[in-house]
Amino acid sequence: FPIRTLNTRPDRPVGGIRVAVKLISTKDRPRELFSEVTDPDGSLDLPLLPPGDYTVELDLTTVPPGLDPNTPTDATVSLEVDDRQIVDFGLVERVSLGSTVWIDTNGDGVVDPDETGIPNVQVNLYDESGLLVAIAETDANGNYLFTDLLPGTYQVQLLPDSLPEDLRATFDRDGSPDLTTTVTLTGGLSILDANFGFQVEDVLPNTGMEAQRLLTLGVLLTLMGMLLVIATRVRRRYMMAH
Repeated sequence: FPIRTLNTRPDRPVGGIRVAVKLISTKDRPRELFSEVTDPDGSLDLPLLPPGDYTVELDLTTVPPGLDPNTPTDATVSLEVDDRQIVDFGLVERVSLGSTVWIDTNGDGVVDPDETGIPNVQVNLYDESGLLVAIAETDANGNYLFTDLLPGTYQVQLLPDSLPEDLRATFDRDGSPDLTTTVTLTGGLSILDANFGFQVEDVLPNTGMEAQRLLTLGVLLTLMGMLLVIATRVRRRYMMAH
C-alpha cells in the first residue's frame, strides 16, 4: 500500500523519511517486518503484503529539522485480499513571528527609516488557549522575534509597565491599538509585520510656573476682582449721596 509524507505549504511532499511497517499479532507485540525511506516526492510504495493487521510508523529521527508532525505518527491498517490503502503523514514547518515597537511620528502606521524604535519593551506570546508560551524583549532598534513556532493562532501582548511614560498607542496589526494583537500562523509562512506604533502624548507648554504658583495667582486675581467690585459700589454710593 502507498505511503505519503506531506508538508502543509501547501501539501508539499517531503522525501527521505524512514517508515517502519510492523505486523500486529494477537499473541505477541507488533513485530517489525521492514523499514523503507520515502522517495523525494514523499511517496513510498510498499511491496505486496498478505492479508492482516499492520501498523505503519514514522521514524521521527529522520524528520528534517524545522518540521514537526501535525498528524499521528503511526497508523493501523487492516489489509484484505487484493486490498489497497493509502496512509498519509503530515508535517508542518515551524515559523517565526515578530516585528517592531516604535514611535510612529507621522501616525501613518508604517515604520519609516527616520522613526525610532522603542527598546527594552517586554513582549508576551500566548497561544489560543491563553497559555503564555514565550517572552521576548525589544532590542535597541525596537525589534522583537519569536522563532520555532508551530502553526496556530497566537496573541502578542506588550507589557504596559515596560513601556516609557507619556506614550499613546496609535497602531497595531489588527487595527485596535490596545497593546495586543492576534495573529494566525500557517505552515511555512512567517509573519514579521506584527508592529506596535506609539506617539508621544501632547503636554502643556512650559510656562515656567509650577501648579502651586498658578493656583496662588488665580486666588490673588479673584481677590483683586472682589476688591474692585466693592470699591466701585462704595464710590457709586458716595456720588449719589453728594
